Amino acid sequence: MAIHKQIALDFSGIKVRNQTIKRANAQFKAATAGMDDWEHSADGLEAKLKQLSDTITAGQKKVDNYRERVQRLEQAEAENTKRAEKLKTEYQQAAQQFGVNSKEAQQYEKALNDVEKEIIRNKDALENTRVTMLNQEAAVGRAQKEYRKFSQSLEEVRNAASKAEGELQDAESALTNVGNA
Repeated sequence: MAIHKQIALDFSGIKVRNQTIKRANAQFKAATAGMDDWEHSADGLEAKLKQLSDTITAGQKKVDNYRERVQRLEQAEAENTKRAEKLKTEYQQAAQQFGVNSKEAQQYEKALNDVEKEIIRNKDALENTRVTMLNQEAAVGRAQKEYRKFSQSLEEVRNAASKAEGELQDAESALTNVGNA
C-alpha cells in the first residue's frame, strides 16, 4: 500500500508541468494578441519559440515523471508477486495444519486476495502509465518538430528583413546620388 502513496506523489510533478505548459500558452497568446500575422513577425516567432521551448522542457519532465512511475510500478509488481507467493505458501501450510476454514487459513487467504487485487491494480496502472508516457513522448516530438519549423521561419524573416534593410540603404544611396547629380 505504501507504493500507492509514492505513485500518487509524482502526479504533483505532472500538475506542475501542466501548469507550466498552460502558462507558456497564455504568455504566447498575450504576446501575439495584437499581431495580425505573428508567423511573419520576428517578435511573434520569438514568442512562439519561447512557448514551444517551455512546452518541450515541461513535456520532457513529464516523460521523466512517467518513467519513474513505471519503474516504481514494476518494482511494486515484483514485490507483490513475491508477497503473493509467500502468502500462498503460508495459506497452504495453515490450511493443512489447521484446516481450510480455520481463522489462521482465512487470514492468509484474505491477505493473499488483497495482494492479488493490488497486483491487478498495479498492472492496470502500469499499462495506463506506459500508454500515457508514449503519448507524452509523441507530444514532445511534435513540439520539437514545430520548434524546428518556426526556428527556420524566424531565420527566414530575419534574412528577409536584413535584405530589405540593405535594399533600402541602396535606394537611399541612389536617391542621394540622384539628388547630388
